Amino acid sequence: MFVAATFRTASGKQAGEFTAVDGNSRLVSCWAQIAVRKGWLDGSEDSDETFLAPSDLLSLSLDVRRELVRHIIRDAYEKLDDPASSIATRNKAAKALNALTVPAQVIVGYEDDDASLGMKRFPAAVRSLLLSMNVGVKQFNEGARNAVRAEEIVSGLYAQGHLGDLMQDGEATRDVLVGRGQVSEAMAKLGLNPVMRDLRFAFIVHQFTKQNDEFTSVVRAKLQISRVYLKHRHGPVTELALRSYSASKAQAEIESIRLALESQCLWQSLVTHPWEVENLDSDEDIDTLYQRAETGQQQARAQLGVLGMIALVITGNLKAPRGSAEGIVGHRHIDRGPVGHIVEELLAEQAGRAILSDAVKRSRAGQRLRWWDAETQRLVEQPADWTGADFDAHLRLAVREGFAPHEGGTTSTKTENELLTAFQHALTSARYKLGDLVDLRHQNQTHSKVSYVEVQAQLVILDRMKEDLLAITDLSTREE
Repeated sequence: MFVAATFRTASGKQAGEFTAVDGNSRLVSCWAQIAVRKGWLDGSEDSDETFLAPSDLLSLSLDVRRELVRHIIRDAYEKLDDPASSIATRNKAAKALNALTVPAQVIVGYEDDDASLGMKRFPAAVRSLLLSMNVGVKQFNEGARNAVRAEEIVSGLYAQGHLGDLMQDGEATRDVLVGRGQVSEAMAKLGLNPVMRDLRFAFIVHQFTKQNDEFTSVVRAKLQISRVYLKHRHGPVTELALRSYSASKAQAEIESIRLALESQCLWQSLVTHPWEVENLDSDEDIDTLYQRAETGQQQARAQLGVLGMIALVITGNLKAPRGSAEGIVGHRHIDRGPVGHIVEELLAEQAGRAILSDAVKRSRAGQRLRWWDAETQRLVEQPADWTGADFDAHLRLAVREGFAPHEGGTTSTKTENELLTAFQHALTSARYKLGDLVDLRHQNQTHSKVSYVEVQAQLVILDRMKEDLLAITDLSTREE
């Protein structure tokens, strides 16, 4: 595409020309980074610098242009290697070298390694190329980077046949994961109701929590990491899943949802226990899922947790941990764990499972979520003046204290509450690290047990921590 661009001339004045650019104006940015000596253009000894415009290059022969590039590269390296060069001079030289590489990548074009795939992988390749560029006007934020990485992972899994048969389930799985086109047809092909966006979200979570060598090898290669832990999965899951909601949500809502999901939307059992995504597209299906979860069925609890988490977060009733939440509940101490931790704790309680299953049904119907009344042991309409932040704060309070009514106010001081918060954060972090260790041992097929001597001190500490915690805990508020 040719667009108008402004360049500096030899006299320092601004001049407009037409030039080819990509969507982020990177080529124009590159022109602005390359200064040349006038003598390089006319063969003289003139060392004054000028900035090239597209018309300048068009007037030069191919041999002169090649020699010009050599001059620019040699000059830049000499400045970088010269200890006497100032920081500004060295930065200018580095930018010139960087700028030289980008137009070449854009101009060369695209040809797939697998000719049978034609141009199917071209969009993902372009986004991957733009991500790797180190010169540009518009920087990629972390969300954009996660989106590109996610598509690279999906493309890699598909190309290597890890998503199923390339022309059947593999292609449908890829289309559902990427979410850019033909999603409805692909979901139907996989046996999922295309109308239910939360089922696509759950399918993405399922695919990105797989625990097998094929998946982890592709992720390691695309993310350029040596080990794949739970923390590496949150970003790609978030960006792919949000594509189902970006058209129906305001940008501020999307950012709030993204913040909540990136706080850690997954939990360890989704990785360590195999599960599948069932096509649960009616209230009756969710009621049956809830009953199965009540019996302790791992498959049912995994999908109930994922669908419930989606419902709570997408409706704005479960947010990222934040300081203002305690003010909503009378400055009582809440659980500040990430989203995944909160959902995992809800799955462990009957009231929590009831809230999760009801949230799925109500969110699909576009209705306000209901709250759990501990006295009547049933779901009730939440107070009319509650917002999503109120629901989130009370939910986090219930995860910490239980759903039973709290008698009296807290007598803890602010400092005590801060210390308890720090302890809870540290304990949650330690729990995830232990999960990562178990996960790593599973990947490496490590069957030998850790020596008791190595962990004896930690076991003693854990026992004493439990004793100390129980000593300051009101056990009468515990639900049996």
